[in-house]
Amino acid sequence: MKNFLRLATVASLVSASVLGGIAMRSADAAGITWGSATTISGTTDVNTEGTLFAASSFGSTDVTVNGVTFSQWSPAPSGTAGVTSGSFTLLQPDTGFAIFNGFGSSSAPFSGLATEYQNLLSEGIYSFGPGSSTVTVSGLTNGQQYSIQFWANDSRPAIAATQTVDGITLDVNTTNTDGGVGQWISGTFTADASFQNFNVSTVAPANYYSAIQVRAVPEPATLAGLGVIGAGLAAFIRRRLRAAKSVN
Repeated sequence: MKNFLRLATVASLVSASVLGGIAMRSADAAGITWGSATTISGTTDVNTEGTLFAASSFGSTDVTVNGVTFSQWSPAPSGTAGVTSGSFTLLQPDTGFAIFNGFGSSSAPFSGLATEYQNLLSEGIYSFGPGSSTVTVSGLTNGQQYSIQFWANDSRPAIAATQTVDGITLDVNTTNTDGGVGQWISGTFTADASFQNFNVSTVAPANYYSAIQVRAVPEPATLAGLGVIGAGLAAFIRRRLRAAKSVN
């Protein structure tokens, strides 16, 4: 009987600990936790985990890459400092933005990318000058976990430019030659409001915005499974205890 009581206590603690940890993570809303910058390599760069919330090509056409449709930026920037399209807003106080469709190249490695990926990266928004800008994602669900990806690319000749995303450096042309490719970065966050901001900054020549996507991330299967196992173990032991009592 004592052994059953110990097992019941352990099972209850496991279940409470797992479920409590999940609740704490849902309530722990903080800034975006970014990974490292990754050099563009192929369509599988585009994350497909979870459920798509919003994606933008920062260009004038819709582009589908790895099954994810990046919507065109509409209306197109017209030189104003703040521009919004769908769920995304760009704001750079001292300058404006424009769309440019010449960020691609006929040289490798850019030319070796899949056509749809080339289309996505060839067009994008750039700022009229250096400085710091804020990107805002709106329409979020409070307490929901999200993943985010952001791309910056300029494959034209003699491009030697970097920019930072919340302080992490992205190289927009990793070889600084014709056909060189840029980088992307991904991160996660738990929404504590209906919007989430991050910063893009450079000292020269401009800020680049090639593509962005935000996805709702489901509850991690392993943690959900542990919660079910803990609850199931506790229920099993309770049944055994009741059976033992009836025998005695």
